[in-house]
Amino acid sequence: MKILFITSRIPYPPFRGDKVRTFGILKELKRHGHSVTLLSFVASASEELYRKELSEYCDDIVLVRLPFLRSLWNCLVGIFSSEPFQVSYYRSKAMHAAVANLLRQQRFDLIHVHLIRMVQFVESISGPNVVVDLTDAGSLYLQRFLEFERSVVKRLLLSMEYRRLVRYETRITRVSMNVVCSEKDRDVLKRSAPDAAITIVRNGIDITADRPGFEYHEGNKRIIFTGNLTYFPNIDAVQYFAKEIFPLVMQQVPEAQLYIVGQNPPKTIRQLASANIIVTGFVPDIIAEYLKSAVAVAPMRFGAGSQYKILEALSCGLPVVMTPIAAEGLHRVRGDEFIVARTPQEFASAILSVFSDGVLCRKLSAESQALIRKEFSMEMIGSHLHELYVKVANSP
Repeated sequence: MKILFITSRIPYPPFRGDKVRTFGILKELKRHGHSVTLLSFVASASEELYRKELSEYCDDIVLVRLPFLRSLWNCLVGIFSSEPFQVSYYRSKAMHAAVANLLRQQRFDLIHVHLIRMVQFVESISGPNVVVDLTDAGSLYLQRFLEFERSVVKRLLLSMEYRRLVRYETRITRVSMNVVCSEKDRDVLKRSAPDAAITIVRNGIDITADRPGFEYHEGNKRIIFTGNLTYFPNIDAVQYFAKEIFPLVMQQVPEAQLYIVGQNPPKTIRQLASANIIVTGFVPDIIAEYLKSAVAVAPMRFGAGSQYKILEALSCGLPVVMTPIAAEGLHRVRGDEFIVARTPQEFASAILSVFSDGVLCRKLSAESQALIRKEFSMEMIGSHLHELYVKVANSP
């Protein structure tokens, strides 16, 4: 099939969740023999240099510049409208023109749109059927964000964006199919848009047969948190763990170390650094960091969808302890692939068990890798999406 693939960010390099997902999908579309035209915003000339890497998977690449000052102006003007700020931010006559030109010049079998903010560019067109990869329910993320935000000004803006986004999410009924990565996100969206067609396509990761796996060592007391440290749920999770959970671990195991791994850590995270807390910043090989560790933690208190950092850790066989919110989107098969902890005390106790119990660690390791192979391999996700594309493209 010939597919027009529209994204709000150029899907390279794949160092953050949305880019990991879109880049993985592009690779799978190529594997299934589809012809893809990528249409994406870029924020700077430097991003245009990624054409070479993406051309391996895309037959044509069209990039539209999104000037930052124009986006800020759009948001200011958007205060007086009813649309979400994230939609206003990406409003662009140039993108509308690019979509129209491509549809006029070529015949596409399907249009794939990534994220609800980009629906504005396809909702009024007549032509190929449209699949929107929402990934998660943005309104759910904002609702949970509000529970933890204390700033009066930020709460006001978040409340405004939440109300607008709930209304805007009803527009997903206008497209042929919507995709999310978890049952929770689907159920939330169904409440706002009961007539919308929504299916689940989980996040997936590449699994290589020669990837080394986790090995338990009794003396290893290293804890790892990984993630994009410009993403506020990750910032909150790190601070929560460092201030409320890690001290409980240190009381029992004074030599325990917490490694905070991720690009662009803000000052609030860098200030946590100590003899026992190491803030690394970006690392070139995240798998190597997992394999040096005894346990990975995902103490997320809000967010939506499923987290790639958790899938990566599980794929290595590394024991993972996480909150119930972090576990959303991780469809358990047997129930013992990872540990869910609801309180700081439960979280610390689980980590201490992993430190001391080799039998538990080996069981978690084997079951987690089996879960990834069965439910979250990118190859399997790609086959699922291919079948969905064929079905949608051939539907009236």
